[in-house]
Amino acid sequence: MIICVLSKRIMSHGIGGLEIFVQKLYELIAQEGHQIHIFCMPIKGRGRHEIVNNLHVHYVQHPVTGIYFIDLMLYSFFSSFEVMKENKKFRFDVIHAHGSGGFLLSFLRKIFKINCNFFYTTHGTFVGYYVAYAQMKKVSLAARFGWKIFENLEKIACKYSTFIIAASTTNVKEIKTYYGISEDKMSIIPDACIDSHLTSRQGHKSFKRPTNKEKIILFVGRLVATKGIPFLLSAMKLALQRYPHLKLVIVGDGRESHALKRFTEELGIKDRVVFKGFITLHELRRLYRFSTVVVMPSQAEGVSFIIPEAMAFGKPVIASPESGAIDIITNEVNGYIVDCKRPELLAEKIVEVALDEKKAKRIGDNARATAKHLTWEEIAKKHITAYYKALSRENLSQSTSFSLDIGCIINIDPFSVLLSNPKTPQCK
Repeated sequence: MIICVLSKRIMSHGIGGLEIFVQKLYELIAQEGHQIHIFCMPIKGRGRHEIVNNLHVHYVQHPVTGIYFIDLMLYSFFSSFEVMKENKKFRFDVIHAHGSGGFLLSFLRKIFKINCNFFYTTHGTFVGYYVAYAQMKKVSLAARFGWKIFENLEKIACKYSTFIIAASTTNVKEIKTYYGISEDKMSIIPDACIDSHLTSRQGHKSFKRPTNKEKIILFVGRLVATKGIPFLLSAMKLALQRYPHLKLVIVGDGRESHALKRFTEELGIKDRVVFKGFITLHELRRLYRFSTVVVMPSQAEGVSFIIPEAMAFGKPVIASPESGAIDIITNEVNGYIVDCKRPELLAEKIVEVALDEKKAKRIGDNARATAKHLTWEEIAKKHITAYYKALSRENLSQSTSFSLDIGCIINIDPFSVLLSNPKTPQCK
């Protein structure tokens, strides 16, 4: 197959969830003999095209303003016409847009009669992030307007795609509820994978457990509002009242870093919280080994890489329903699903895991068994199978017939369904 991929960023742009997922996934698919063309944002000094680990990377040339919403629109516009131009040369069997890259191309291909299967993957929906930001902090009118535009553009992409791959059941519900898309054209493939060697004890048996009585609670991720870290900090204060030997280790950095540190001081738990910033992979694996439990309180996510990685190390994971974990974790079997917006519930579960070591080990063993099926190899196989299934269809007209009905796009404002929560912790 000749596969066209739209992703605004790959690992050459920096290390993040989308960048890692797209590049590693298609490197494996390329190893199976398929030709992969990735169209991404430009990088200064890289030119227009290069081959990276058997991937044909096309850097779409467009102005870069440094303003998120504007750059996203520019990339979506210019990449659409770049793909249509290159399609005349390569005749793509599949076009697969990951996130915002496919907004315009999803229906432009209809206008220009590009008879090709079009896949759209949501790595966390725009409507999901929109709602999460509204719950976590105030949203300005300008930001609200920007998120609303991209929510509507994503609705167009979903409507005019041949197939939709959602990262989680949560994303499926959001697409169905807010965009009015039938589940018949959707399938779930988690966007969180791990290296296969992590699923065996041999991959990390050299690390030793800490000898003191301290119980380490671990969070790993970007320090941004949607990660729900204020909820975790509030829960930590409550948990320490019942079990004072807890220590929260926060790995990662981001624009909320200073606000979170101030919030920690206001809660009076500064001496029990460690902000590690960015660390090496070796250091991260040591922390996984040392930790008692890993907490992922995200309020908008596809599926975080951290969840299966922690599970591969045999660690219990406490995650919010919004984190996408419900497709990986069965509550009280191989992890815990907790409404992290309620710090008292999160604190109760943290203390339970810390005190009941026998149960925590059983949950961790089950988690490790689950992680064996979340490898890059398994996810790559699922994508290849989906592509071949699409190609086997005799009539591509089974996808939504083209009718650019902009009037139907704006229907539901997520703000109208938000419930006010005066107890929501805020970073000042």
